[in-house]
Amino acid sequence: MTHNKTRRAFTMMELIIVVAIIGMLVTIAIASYAKIQARARRTKCRKNIEQLVGGVFSYAKDNNEFLPPHQMSGGGDNPDRWWGYDGDVRGDSSSDETPVDIWGYVGTEQVFMCPGKANEFEMSAAYVGYGYNAWFLGWDDGSGESLENDRRKGYVAQYGGAPIKRLNLASVLDPSSMLTFGDSVNHSRADKKGAYVLWYPDIRSGAYDGVDMSHGDMGCAGFLDGHTGEFENDEINPTDDMDKLMYWDPRKGKYPNQP
Repeated sequence: MTHNKTRRAFTMMELIIVVAIIGMLVTIAIASYAKIQARARRTKCRKNIEQLVGGVFSYAKDNNEFLPPHQMSGGGDNPDRWWGYDGDVRGDSSSDETPVDIWGYVGTEQVFMCPGKANEFEMSAAYVGYGYNAWFLGWDDGSGESLENDRRKGYVAQYGGAPIKRLNLASVLDPSSMLTFGDSVNHSRADKKGAYVLWYPDIRSGAYDGVDMSHGDMGCAGFLDGHTGEFENDEINPTDDMDKLMYWDPRKGKYPNQP
C-alpha cells in the first residue's frame, strides 16, 4: 500500500519569526564586531602612546635628563619644528644643528597615527594623532642661573620668541600621574594650537584642547612612568578651572621662579 506524504509548508508567521531571529543575530554579530574593532583600535592607540613615552625617555637619556620641548625656535601655530619631527633641521642637509625631536628614537610614522583617525593623519604638527602636554612639560623651576647660561646649556627652548624653561625628569614629582601624551583633536582655527599639543586651560594658553575622545566616548593617554589608560572625558580633562591638575602639572603648582 502506498501512502502519500504531504509536506507542511511554513506559514507566513513562521517565516516572519525566522527572518526576525536572523536579523537579530546579524545585528548582535555586527555590534560585537564593532566592539572588537574599537577595542583593537584602542589597544593599538595605547601601544603607540607607550612608544612615544619611550621615545621621550630615550631623548632625555641623551640630553642630560631634559624632556624634549614641545616646539622649537621659529615655530608658530603650525610649525615645522615640533616634538615629533624637527622638519626644518632634518630637511636642511647643510645645517649643523641637531634635531630637537624624538623622531630618531621612534622612527616610523605609524607610531604617531591614532588608528581612530587614520584618515585625518599626516606627519605634521597640525594633524599628528597625539598631543604632548605642552604647557606644563615646557616649564621648570629653573637652574638658578642666568637666562644666557641656561640657553647655552640647552635648558631653554624658544616658544615663539619667549624663552620657556625646559623640564628635567628629576623635577617631576609623580611620574605615574604625569600626563605626557594623549589623543588629540585636529583643527585649523586661528585661536587654537595644532594637534601636536594638549593644552590645560589657564590665562596664557587661551583656547583649550585636552585629551580628545577619539574612540567614541573614550580617549587614550600615557603617563611619564610608561603606563597608559583609556579615559572618559570627565576622568582626565578639566571640568572646572584647575580641575584634574594632578594629571597635568608635574610640579603640582610649585613654580616659584616661573617667568
